[in-house]
Amino acid sequence: MREDSVQFGGSNLIGVVSEPEETEPPRGAPGIILLNSGLIPKMGPNRLYVTLARRLARQGFTVLRFDLSAIGDSPARSDTRPFRESSVIETQEAMDFLARTRGIETFLLGGICTGAVVAFRTALVAEGVQGIAMINAQDLVTEQPAQAQAYVRERAGARYYLRTALRQPRSWGRLLAGRASYRAIASALRTRIAGSRRGRQPLATAEAAEVRQGLQRFADPGTPLLLLYAEGDRGLDELDLILGDDRQWLDRSPWIDHQVVPGADHMFTLRDKQAAFLDHLEHWAQRAAGQTAGGEAAPTLQEAP
Repeated sequence: MREDSVQFGGSNLIGVVSEPEETEPPRGAPGIILLNSGLIPKMGPNRLYVTLARRLARQGFTVLRFDLSAIGDSPARSDTRPFRESSVIETQEAMDFLARTRGIETFLLGGICTGAVVAFRTALVAEGVQGIAMINAQDLVTEQPAQAQAYVRERAGARYYLRTALRQPRSWGRLLAGRASYRAIASALRTRIAGSRRGRQPLATAEAAEVRQGLQRFADPGTPLLLLYAEGDRGLDELDLILGDDRQWLDRSPWIDHQVVPGADHMFTLRDKQAAFLDHLEHWAQRAAGQTAGGEAAPTLQEAP
């Protein structure tokens, strides 16, 4: 593979294109665009975007990872557009750049955290998006009622006690010595029980309804959608809030790959979790490029709850 530094768009955005060195990508193969995870520059958290782009390039894909305006090497915009708008415009400029310079007509968009949200919002308005990979998507809904915020906090606290604190010997010592918070442990158990019950209603806001409708657009007739989460990520709780029990279409659609990486954190810090992330993204990209919902099944990391 080879890599070139590039500059494009009205705000002179800076990026890196990774592509096959000796062979041209298959005719009609989608280009892949990786979007910033928060304020982390185009290398991605733990340089995951660098490794992923190079692996995909060796598989025949053309991959562009770039910095949105005012992040990393890209300058700030000269206008006052909010990030919600400018990020979508700049992603479309990245698509136009690959179309103009590489002859690419369709695209796979992906990113971690904020990058997942930008990919989703762009796919709703841009033509030529063939698939999107949303990894640890957070803040799909920016305005949450106090009750919804409390739900997310309670779920986070429950995970801490049930998956972390109570698995450590010193925690049991504190419990037996009476220095642990019995109220917090009881709350965690109640949250786990309540979380297993059915009858949860979707978040009743206009923004949440728009997100639900947007996600359903990818279920049928089908644009391949990857929803990949680290175990216990806050984004999973937000997805539960948005969907409630109205998720049969999500679980049954052959176009949607909904997976959880056991033991991973938000940025996939541990090496073995990075390997799981890279393997899954590579396999999904190959499947999405085929524009099919069937075929070989993606490797199962863990069934999503």
